[in-house]
Amino acid sequence: MIDKLYLIPDPNDIKRSEEIADRWGAAFEYNDFFDPKLLDDETELRRRIEAYRDHSKKNLGDNLHGVFYDICLNSCDRKIREISERRVDSSMTIARKLNCRKVIFHTNFIPGFIPDFYVNGWVNMNADYYKKVCAAYPDMTVCVENMFDFKPDMLLLLAKEMADVDNFAVCFDVAHINVHGERCEDWIRDLAPYIRHLHINDNDGVADLHLPVGDGCVDWKEFFDTVDRYGIDSGMLIEVRGLDDFEKSMRYLIQRGFVHER
Repeated sequence: MIDKLYLIPDPNDIKRSEEIADRWGAAFEYNDFFDPKLLDDETELRRRIEAYRDHSKKNLGDNLHGVFYDICLNSCDRKIREISERRVDSSMTIARKLNCRKVIFHTNFIPGFIPDFYVNGWVNMNADYYKKVCAAYPDMTVCVENMFDFKPDMLLLLAKEMADVDNFAVCFDVAHINVHGERCEDWIRDLAPYIRHLHINDNDGVADLHLPVGDGCVDWKEFFDTVDRYGIDSGMLIEVRGLDDFEKSMRYLIQRGFVHER
C-alpha cells in the first residue's frame, strides 16, 4: 500500500510546489542538497534552507535525498571515508533543519566487482557507519537506494545486517533496475521486508532519463502488482524533472487505477 506520495519541489517556485502537493495529497522530497556546489556555498545553502523552512515547519512528513556524488563509505583511503562521512552528516543535519522524516542515500559501490573482500568490506563498513547515523538521528529513517546495482544481493546483505535498527530501510528505485533489464519481482521478493520507500519514473531501458511515468518502457502493471503481492507499505516519490511531469505522471497513474485520486 502506498501510504504517502512525494514530489520534488521547485526551489524557484515553492508556492506552486505547495499548491500541486496539496492538490494531489503529496509531501516534498527535497532534491537540492546532494549537489556539492550548493553544500560548499554557505550563503546559498542558508538561503535555500530558509526558503523551505515555512513549508517544513508544517511537519508534513517531508523527505530529503542525501548526497551521492563520489560517496564511498567503504573506501580503503581514510581521507575519502572521512569526507564521505562528512557529506552524509551534512545531509542529516539539513534534513533535521527541514523536519524531514526520511533521508535517502545510494548504495554507491563498484558494480560487477564481487570478490569477497570487497563485498564484505562494503557491507560491514556501511553497516557500521549507518548504525552510528541512525543512533544519532532516531527521529529520522535512513534509506539506502539501489543505484548501479545489477542484482539485489549487496543491498539485501546490508539490509539484513541492519535488520535490528528500526530507523533503517531500503528505498527501491524501479527505473534503475529497468535500465539493467531486471524484473522488479526478482528484487522486491528479496527486499520486501525492508522496503519502506519507492522511487518511480520512466525510461527507455537504456538510460536513467527520469521521464514522466508512462512515457517509457517500465511495465507499471507488473510493478504495482508486485508491490501489492508482497505487501509493500511505503511512501512513493514520483522522481521526474519538474512539476508538470509530476502532474502528467499522476494523471497516468490515476487513469490506469494504479493510485487513487486524493
